[in-house]
Amino acid sequence: MEKKEKILELINHCGNAPKVTIMMPTNRKSPDNKKDKILFKNLVQECRNVLEEKYSPPTYEKMLEKLYTLHEDTMFWSHSTKGLVVLACNENIETFRLNRTIEEKSKVSNIFDLRAVMAYEETIGVHYLVDLAKDRFTLYTIRDKEITEMTDHEIKNSFTKLFDDFDDEGNLNVGSYGGLQGMYHGHKDKSEEIKKDRDKFFRYLDKEFANLHKETQSHFFFAGTKENILTFKRLAQEVFYHDLAIEQPLSSLNKKSLDDKIEKITLKLKEEAIQKLKKELNDAYNQHKIIKDKDDIIKAIEEHSVSKLYINGKLSYKNNYDEILFKAIKNKVDAFVIYSDNIELEKDVIALHW
Repeated sequence: MEKKEKILELINHCGNAPKVTIMMPTNRKSPDNKKDKILFKNLVQECRNVLEEKYSPPTYEKMLEKLYTLHEDTMFWSHSTKGLVVLACNENIETFRLNRTIEEKSKVSNIFDLRAVMAYEETIGVHYLVDLAKDRFTLYTIRDKEITEMTDHEIKNSFTKLFDDFDDEGNLNVGSYGGLQGMYHGHKDKSEEIKKDRDKFFRYLDKEFANLHKETQSHFFFAGTKENILTFKRLAQEVFYHDLAIEQPLSSLNKKSLDDKIEKITLKLKEEAIQKLKKELNDAYNQHKIIKDKDDIIKAIEEHSVSKLYINGKLSYKNNYDEILFKAIKNKVDAFVIYSDNIELEKDVIALHW
């Protein structure tokens, strides 16, 4: 489910119940991530103090129970990113892992604090790196500057698992990259039969990657020999594969070389996202589709005439635009909070009308 849809569904279940927002930095690796549970419990306690002071127990008891259950979930805390936002009300709770560090904060209010969750930088999100060989592949997620092998997908990762007519007699090369547990396989035999098998496998992968893309809207990057990458893209029916690639198997890279190449991909994604936003804002200005006045924006949101909303994320919380952001989400508007120094908004909050 898309992030905005998750938030909207949560809002619809909340009614007039008090709404808890917990924001905190998290640590990716042990033993530092053991501190995350302690910080979370302290922030929950802060919320509990406010709830007990201002609300009646029936409005928050089940919510606190859910929050404490999350605190005890060892698996949840063993897989962290750089930041975490938890939204809760009644018996409902949603968690959002962030790719950037945020300051710790707890809030009990009649609306959620959604600014960190809706950061434009978070739209870069998680993307995929495909370590591609003729007869198999390994799939990794790219999050910020790190990659992690993805083992919970249902895509057949080798030709032999998909078809029973694979030519086992080819001369097979096998290698591995330490720490990634990734394998690369290739055939020295260039026979037409092997090429047909490769093409069959690549067409299958293209269809499966399309299904994954529909769920996540993520970019796909490739690693592998130049020949395999070019062949795959020649056969592919889809257009979401990124031009930037690592033209060698991951197994042939040492840790530093791999890190450098992943950082290059990450920076490229951020640059593309910023340029895309700049062009969109520039086009909107030229077409006179920008709404700048706060009251006009609220009215336009309520009239369903706003396509997108942008808020300056560097504002002090005293300049509170949470209400506008909350209202935008409720009305299914694409809303983004801008923290990047490379993007300047003409006003603290602007909207694009249809």
